[in-house]
Amino acid sequence: MPLPRINPTRWPLLGAVIAICVCLLDYLLFRALHVDMRWRGHDVVWAVIGFYLVNFAGAGWLLGRVFAQKRQIRQQLNALAEAGQREAQLAKLAAVGRLAGPTRSATR
Repeated sequence: MPLPRINPTRWPLLGAVIAICVCLLDYLLFRALHVDMRWRGHDVVWAVIGFYLVNFAGAGWLLGRVFAQKRQIRQQLNALAEAGQREAQLAKLAAVGRLAGPTRSATR
């Protein structure tokens, strides 16, 4: 089954959501492995998770923006190439029309 198509304007949001899910999975892994995060005697698990959550979400959002911009630039380059091909074709047709058309001296 193919993956559903996602609007490129939503890629930054999708990147952030995926990054948040990865961060939460890391938290669950820490808990499953009984990792104890302490600093000066205080439990800092939520501070560490919050720090990573913000950073992962920001990185995911930025990656989504990069991919969306890359796709937009690719579409613009394709449109520009097509316009160049159309212009070249029109120039060829105009040259053929000039060659096939009557000359001024022949019409007088």
